Amino acid sequence: MNRKTLFGFVLAFVLALPSASDGQDLGRRRGTANQPAASPGAQEFFSVFQAIRDYGLSELSDSTLWHRAVDGLISELDDPYAQAFTPDEYSDFQENNTGNYAGIGVQITNLNEAITITAVFRDTPADRSGIQVGDLIIAVNDESTEGWSTSDASNVIRGEVGSTVELALARRGLTAPIRSSVRRDSVHVEAVEADLVGSNIAYIHLDRVARGSADEIRDALDEFSDARGFILDLRGNPGGYLDESLNISDLFLEEGARLASAESRVPGQSGRSMDESWSAESPDRIPGKPVIVLVDQYSASASEIISGALQDHDRALVMGGRTFGKGVFQNVFRLTETRHLRLTTGEWYTPLGRSLHRPRTAQGNPLPEDPDDFPIVTTESGRELVAGGGVFPDLAIANDTTTLIEREFLSQIASAGVPVAQRI
Repeated sequence: MNRKTLFGFVLAFVLALPSASDGQDLGRRRGTANQPAASPGAQEFFSVFQAIRDYGLSELSDSTLWHRAVDGLISELDDPYAQAFTPDEYSDFQENNTGNYAGIGVQITNLNEAITITAVFRDTPADRSGIQVGDLIIAVNDESTEGWSTSDASNVIRGEVGSTVELALARRGLTAPIRSSVRRDSVHVEAVEADLVGSNIAYIHLDRVARGSADEIRDALDEFSDARGFILDLRGNPGGYLDESLNISDLFLEEGARLASAESRVPGQSGRSMDESWSAESPDRIPGKPVIVLVDQYSASASEIISGALQDHDRALVMGGRTFGKGVFQNVFRLTETRHLRLTTGEWYTPLGRSLHRPRTAQGNPLPEDPDDFPIVTTESGRELVAGGGVFPDLAIANDTTTLIEREFLSQIASAGVPVAQRI
C-alpha cells in the first residue's frame, strides 16, 4: 500500500517566463526576439513588476518584490493553510512535525523570574552532562539570564550540532554555581507519553502525529498489553503526517478494514478524481480491549483521521468536544534552495465516506453553519454519526486540554504559577 504523506515533499520546477525587447512598452522590455511570447496575464504581471521596480518612489530589490508577489498570490487563494516558508519558518515546520532539533535536550520555563529546567530528556547532551530537573540557568556564555524570557534563553542555548554552549547553573543545596560546557547535538522529542492510570488502564497521550509516532504507540500497546482498557488522548493534537495517522489507526483495527480515502486533482487538469484509499495491513494489536479516544476543538487533521476511523468502525468511544474539522491535506513543494511552498492538494474521507472538513475563511475562521443540516451516516452497530464539520464525540464533555498525567503534575505546582514551558 503506497501511503501518501500529509506533508510529502514534491520538487517543483520553476519555469522562468520571458521578457520582451527594449521599448516604451514596459511589458516588452529586456527581451529577445527568440523568446516565446508570454501569456497576456504574465505580460501584465511583468509590466507591473518592472514599473514598481524602475519607477516606484520606494526602492525595492528584485528579491523583495518577488517574495511579496508570491505572498500576495498565496493570500488571494481560498486556502488558509497555504504558506511560502522562509528558511527559519521551514526549519520550525520540520521541527514541529518530526520532534527533531539541535540543542541540549531540556525543557525550561520561567519560574519566579528564573530560567528553570523542568525536564531533562533521556540520552541527550544535558542528560549526559549531569544537568538535573530543578536546576536554574543563571548564565549562558558568561551572560546573566536575569530578566530573560524562555524565548531569550532558547535563542541563545540552541545552536548548530557540534557547537558548545557554556552554562552556569544554580542547584538547591549548593552555594557555588555549577559550570557546565555542553556540546549541542541532534535531539528527538518523542510524541507519545504513556503510563498506567487508575485501575490498570493504559493511558497514551499523542502530542502530534510525527515521524515515528506509530512505532511509539505500538511499543506502548505492547508494553501495556495486559491493561484492562486503553485511553488514547488526542486533545490538542494538531495533526501531522497522513501515513503515520494511517499506521496508528491500523494498530487498532482488523486487517482489511478501510482506514481512509483521498480525493485530489490530477496535476494540470481540472476537476477531481478519487485516487487513493487505504486499508489495515495487520491485525488489531489489542483485540477485544475497550478503547476511549479523547478529542477537543484543537484535535485536527491527521489526529481526526485516527478518531474518525476508530469511530466509523465502532472500535472506540470518542469523548470530549467537537474537533477542529481539517479534512484536507497539504503537500510541500521546494521552490528554491531556501524557499518552500505548502499548498492544499486534496481532501480525505473517513472509512464511511465522511468528509470532516469545516470550511473556513483565509484567516482560519469557521464559516457560519447549522450542524443540523449535516448528513448522518450509520455504523455497522447502528450508531448514527454526523458527516461533516469535524468529529462529533459520542459523549460530549467539557474541553480540558490537559492530560491525566499533566493534571497530577499541575495540582502540585499550581500555587507556583508555572507558565508554558519551552524545549531547548
